[in-house]
Amino acid sequence: MELTGGQFDIRVKAIPGKGRGVVAYEDIPAGRLLLRDSKPYAAALTEEHLGRYCSGCFQRLDPQKRLRCSACRIIYYCSKEELALIVVDQFTYCIYYADDPSKCQRYDWSDHRDECPYWPKVPALPAPRTRMLGRMLRREAKEGKRAVWRSLHKSDGFTAAEEKMYGMLSMILKAILKPEEFPSSFNECNELWSMMETNCFCVMDDQANEIGVGLWLKSSTFNHSCLPSCTIVPRGDTLIIRSQWPICKGEEVTISYLDTMMKREDRIKSLQDGYKFTCTCKVCSDKVYDITEAWIPYPKRLESSEHPWIIPRLDFKWIEKIQPKYQKVVRERGKEMLETMYEGNTSTPDSRERLKEAMDTLGPILHPRHTSLVSAQHHWMAWCRHNEDWTGALEMAQAIASGQNNDPNLQTPNHPARANYALLITTIKMTCIDVCRGNVSREFLLSTRESGERAYSLLEGAYGVNYSKISQIKEILQILDMTLLSRFGDK
Repeated sequence: MELTGGQFDIRVKAIPGKGRGVVAYEDIPAGRLLLRDSKPYAAALTEEHLGRYCSGCFQRLDPQKRLRCSACRIIYYCSKEELALIVVDQFTYCIYYADDPSKCQRYDWSDHRDECPYWPKVPALPAPRTRMLGRMLRREAKEGKRAVWRSLHKSDGFTAAEEKMYGMLSMILKAILKPEEFPSSFNECNELWSMMETNCFCVMDDQANEIGVGLWLKSSTFNHSCLPSCTIVPRGDTLIIRSQWPICKGEEVTISYLDTMMKREDRIKSLQDGYKFTCTCKVCSDKVYDITEAWIPYPKRLESSEHPWIIPRLDFKWIEKIQPKYQKVVRERGKEMLETMYEGNTSTPDSRERLKEAMDTLGPILHPRHTSLVSAQHHWMAWCRHNEDWTGALEMAQAIASGQNNDPNLQTPNHPARANYALLITTIKMTCIDVCRGNVSREFLLSTRESGERAYSLLEGAYGVNYSKISQIKEILQILDMTLLSRFGDK
């Protein structure tokens, strides 16, 4: 399989102990585009999103102009000839043209045509993965040859619970397929469900919300690492893979199947349960913990640290390196406070008080990207935004962004996480300006403009010049320029 659509030579090849994977055939700098994987082999939206997103291109629909399949009356499409995008209230919409009002519908019809008669007859619409596998099997039957996706990795061995679940899904699948389309045995069905679980990606909208599931054949050839060399960015019907840091010729190119900020034990369990393998990357080995569980702030090097971002397992001898005023609370209540921060409960005044106490106590001695600290910051920021405490929300957003600067996983100018937080900080600052009806200091306006310029640069690098939120940032910068000119005479 050729991995074209990027700026560098990467290829699929056999890797000892891993089956196959992707390897760099030349040195690759950080932040470079390695793959643009357009149009999934098959995909399906979740039921709640079928009426809000186009099933052809996965863009958000204008409720006034969406097209519904006249037969099943369940699937919707946009009416686009030349796709253009506009941003309204921070959401991306298609601009419609009358020349060809059903291009997406025609594109999707080859897959939807055979499933269309079934949907009005079933008591409940099958889950996205069931609908997607149905599309894949129908296409394989029509083409009359073994599909390329059958060679993708499958998990070995199933638990009793998995076999029961796969059996129920297979019965649903059998009800919506013709006999010649259905696999020859339920055993084969189980293998196909396993392949789906280990190779599918989420379909995401421009707000990073999960709206469905899809199979991108090229992207599925990348192996996992909890310290990945690349980041994968879903954008509608396209997956974009960029290098996070320099990759040497001959080195394996990896992505992460999970959130790298999950706890180490949670990551290991999720990989074993969902993908049936034990990760052996640097941060999952038995001898070290990664930064998300470190108690010593980065970049302080410890004598036995092989890498600056890997900190030895927590031991009382390391507590001696912590300032004396914190040693007692770490010994007595450290674990309890960590759990409080990880849960991030803000539902009652008492829970918020406990969370704030834990953040104030452990914040100064934790790595700024510690799992529990970041979780607490996210929950506190969400509570502040919900209660319109924009000063508190801005403080938390800036703390998270500052922590990202100390995370080697994010040390590339084009990392999407940094880009999205730069945008978030800018929008929160703009909300503060709106709440104050523009009556803020010149310094705050200039600070907001600086944040906007940073967000613009990072978004352009991470997503490209055509990304919908680029227009949003341009609008913000124009508003700031006009405000500075009218109030302070700045040009």
